[in-house]
Amino acid sequence: MNTSSSAVRAPSLYRTAMIIGIVLLVAAPLVIFLRANSYLNSVPLSPLPTFPIDDGYIYSNYVRHAVEGRWFAYQDSGGEVSGGVTSLLWYLLLTVADLLIHSVAGGLGVVGGAELAAYLLGSLLLASSAVLMLLLARLLIVPLLPPALIWLRPLALGLPPILLLLLTPQATWAALSGLELPLSMALVLAALYTLLRDVGERRGPGLAAALFAGLLPWARPELAAVGVMLVAFGLLLAWRGRCAWIAAVRYLIIVVAIGASLPLIYLLGTGRPLPSSFYAKTGQLAIFSPRFFQAMQQLWVDGGWPFLALFATAAITGLLALLRALNAKKVSEKGEQRFAPTNNGTAFQTLSNHDVFIPTTKLSDAAQHEPSTQNSKLKTQNPAGDLGIIAAALILHTLATSGATVWYGQMERYLLPVFPLALLLATALPMLILNLIFGNQSAPSTSDPELKTQNSKLKTRLSYVALAMIIGVGLLLCRDAATGYAIQVRNIADAHIAPADWMLTHTAPDTVVATEPVGALRLFSQRSTLDLVGLTTSPLLGHYRDWAYTWPYLHAHNAAYLLYYPQWFKDQGIAIPPWLKPAARFSILDNRIAGASEIVLYRLDWAAYHQ
Repeated sequence: MNTSSSAVRAPSLYRTAMIIGIVLLVAAPLVIFLRANSYLNSVPLSPLPTFPIDDGYIYSNYVRHAVEGRWFAYQDSGGEVSGGVTSLLWYLLLTVADLLIHSVAGGLGVVGGAELAAYLLGSLLLASSAVLMLLLARLLIVPLLPPALIWLRPLALGLPPILLLLLTPQATWAALSGLELPLSMALVLAALYTLLRDVGERRGPGLAAALFAGLLPWARPELAAVGVMLVAFGLLLAWRGRCAWIAAVRYLIIVVAIGASLPLIYLLGTGRPLPSSFYAKTGQLAIFSPRFFQAMQQLWVDGGWPFLALFATAAITGLLALLRALNAKKVSEKGEQRFAPTNNGTAFQTLSNHDVFIPTTKLSDAAQHEPSTQNSKLKTQNPAGDLGIIAAALILHTLATSGATVWYGQMERYLLPVFPLALLLATALPMLILNLIFGNQSAPSTSDPELKTQNSKLKTRLSYVALAMIIGVGLLLCRDAATGYAIQVRNIADAHIAPADWMLTHTAPDTVVATEPVGALRLFSQRSTLDLVGLTTSPLLGHYRDWAYTWPYLHAHNAAYLLYYPQWFKDQGIAIPPWLKPAARFSILDNRIAGASEIVLYRLDWAAYHQ
């Protein structure tokens, strides 16, 4: 009876803690909303606190026209289309969510509906990422827990990575940014989990695994690298005998087919096979070049040192996991396998003269009694080896992304899609160390039922205390993250929305304005825009800060105003041209995310330009 009570208590603790963690993840955005609204209560922008970055408004403009059936359109009139949506899948999801929201609450208006769609989707995807991290932890981290420490199982079942996700302000920021980042994180985790789950169940990668992996470039084009790595991983698993070759090849074909359809859609919709951001922000791949180190340096300068520390920890975990997996393989070829069943029926596989404990997948009774079937010939999971391969994929993605990026601002945005993988690997590191220390010790046992019950209660209470401490720290960090988020929202309001309001009240409806921050200005001013970067104005793509090309183009397209940071002219080492006449200046207090602390709306005096 005591054994049964103990067996029920641990899952109960696990379920309770899981619910608390996920509720907190969903509640964190609400806390930040309230904090941001309190900070912005003097600015009547919209029913919601708006985005902390201009790119979210770029999506909002595209969605605004997509609900009218005008796909890839950015302006109210004219036949021009552009590929300013980095994520096609996020674009589609936002459009569907916007339609549903307006069908239920039409009073929100264009801006409020777009913001609410992004917030709801972002919060849902953040919670989904937490659940997927928990499931991955059960596959990859719990197996590393030595039998001597099996009482730590409730905490090792995924709570650390879930709460780490909660403790990280960048993850919540990503969910509330209006960008595709929460979608990217959830898809990376879903693609990895479904692949490992299918292989762990002694069958090849299924349709869901192939679908998630194929959709990775639909979330962000560079995530195609992760999809390629997962396909290579699947083929490697087939080569190592952990799944059938036919299943791995089918997985390859489906992933390639789904991924290859993306450039076709972009080509038919915009005239280019990839989104505009790829051409504007990506150069020739140069891994291990000064470009890579420049990106890492910029990340450090921008305050992203936690990212660097986390990714370094993940790399160490991967190296250690690979070394132990390789050592386990060598020993398994020489030694005899011994199985020690635990109380819950999971078998721990001990390799002779080795201290890594690997749980085998629990089979059905039929499978256990039919060793001649094809499934029974497949090898069990190797969590240490899988962790090493995940770390390799993480490192290669980081090198490729930073080595191909020619713009180094906000480098964290490019690393956030694989950020949960780094959290999982960092969580696995102490488990690997514990495995190294306690791996040869068997699970503790006692013949005294009363003492066993007392020990179980004590360990359960200690687990609850540890969980409460983690949650408390998480709530404190969420409060600080809310303040930082609110300040960034105010920066964007001062730098981009305030000039848009000025345009709305001081210019005619047919006024054309040229700008670099094109999202909020277009949405709130309702004026036609010319995008200096070229994301939404295709002819300017590739000519950013090429003023010899830009000035004639702006003149030919009747641009009357230019919204730009004067500091950027100084950074280029050029004087402000005499044909730029300041019409309004906007200061950005406590600037953290805008391009500079002042932005100016210039009136373009084309008569002075021709003199």
